[in-house]
Amino acid sequence: MRDLEWQFREAPQAEATTERVRQQNERNLSAVEAMSRYGGAFIMTLAKCYRVANDTDRRRLFIAFQHEFAKYAGFHNLTLARQKYTENLRK
Repeated sequence: MRDLEWQFREAPQAEATTERVRQQNERNLSAVEAMSRYGGAFIMTLAKCYRVANDTDRRRLFIAFQHEFAKYAGFHNLTLARQKYTENLRK
């Protein structure tokens, strides 16, 4: 009986962890898109690996290459800013 009580108490925590992982993966997708488009061979391959990995391996990739994900996460916003800037210059 105690085992069942323990499982029910731990289930919401496990669901919350899974939700946090899913949200982190969604935030990283914009970085992965920029990595696929603008990165070199290694970065493009890293993006491909991230796309096909399961949640555990995605977390490992993100931890190992946080600096690259951070670099390319801002890259998408920078690209949009450059596009708007050049459009304003043309007007």
